[in-house]
Amino acid sequence: MKIPLLNLFASLFALLLPACTTLDVINAMTPEDVEVSVVKGVAYGSHPRQKLDIYRPVQATRQAAVFIFFYGGAWESGERADYEFVARKLAAKGHFVVVPDYRLYPEVRFPEFVKDGARATAWVLEHGKDISVQSRPVFLMGHSAGAHIAMLVGLDQRYLRQRGHQSAELAGIIGLAGPYDFLPLESERLKQIFMTPLALHDSQPVNFVDDDDPAVLLVHGDSDRRVWLRNSENLAARLRQAGAKVTLVVYPGVTHTGIIKPFIAFVNDESGLIDEILSFVNSRQAVRMGSELLP
Repeated sequence: MKIPLLNLFASLFALLLPACTTLDVINAMTPEDVEVSVVKGVAYGSHPRQKLDIYRPVQATRQAAVFIFFYGGAWESGERADYEFVARKLAAKGHFVVVPDYRLYPEVRFPEFVKDGARATAWVLEHGKDISVQSRPVFLMGHSAGAHIAMLVGLDQRYLRQRGHQSAELAGIIGLAGPYDFLPLESERLKQIFMTPLALHDSQPVNFVDDDDPAVLLVHGDSDRRVWLRNSENLAARLRQAGAKVTLVVYPGVTHTGIIKPFIAFVNDESGLIDEILSFVNSRQAVRMGSELLP
C-alpha cells in the first residue's frame, strides 16, 4: 500500500519529535514566505541562551497580534531555530511571533527557566516600538514544557512583577498540551529539576489561579501519553471555579507531538487548531477594542 508523501512526513514527525533531524527536515521544507521578515539572535539578557528571534509580517493589519512562543523539550532541550515552522505559520497569517530560547536543566533548575520566560516577555513589552509591535496585544503561547512556562509567567503574578510588569498587560495565554498539575513527581529527572524549596507548590500553574487572570485557551489531545489530559482539565476547572475566562479544546486521537502537526506547512490542518487559536485571538481583540471605546 502506498502512503501519501504528506502523511508519511506527518507520521515521521509524530514518531521522531523532538529529534533534531526531523525538525531540520520540517524547517527545510517550510516556505520562506516573502511576506515574512525575520530578525534572529536578539539578546533579551546577558546569557548566551537569552536570545530571541522575531518573525514579522511585512504588511501587518490593524488586527495583528504578538505571539511569544515557548517551545517544549522537558525543560532540558530545545532551540528556538527548531520551531521556525511554528513561527512562520502564524506570521504568514499576519501576526508577529517572538520565539525565545531559555536556560535549561542541568545548567539551571526551576524556577530559572520561568524567570527567563518573564524576562523575554518583559523585553517584548518594553521594546514594542523598536520591533513595530507597540500597542498590539501580546499573547503567551507554548507547547509542553513551554506551555508550563507560558502559564506560570501569565498566572503567577510574581514573575512579571519582578520585571516591572503585570499580567494585565497580556491579552491571553495559549497552552498546547502543557503540564499544569503534575504532582507527584515520579521520575528522578523531574525531581532534580523541581525538588527545590517551595518548588512542589510553586511549579504547578493550578496553584496560581485568580479571577483577574488573562483569558486562557487550553488545547490537548486525548491520546497524549506524555502529558496527561487531566493537566488541562484540572487547570480549566480551577480557572472556571475562580471566574476566569477559559476555553478547553480536546482533540480525539491526538498525541503529545501530534498537537502541533497543524503548524507544519505541508500538513493540512484537519483538526482546525490554527483556526481555533486565531478565533481566540480575534475574540480577545474584540474585547480589547470594545473596552477602548468605553468612556
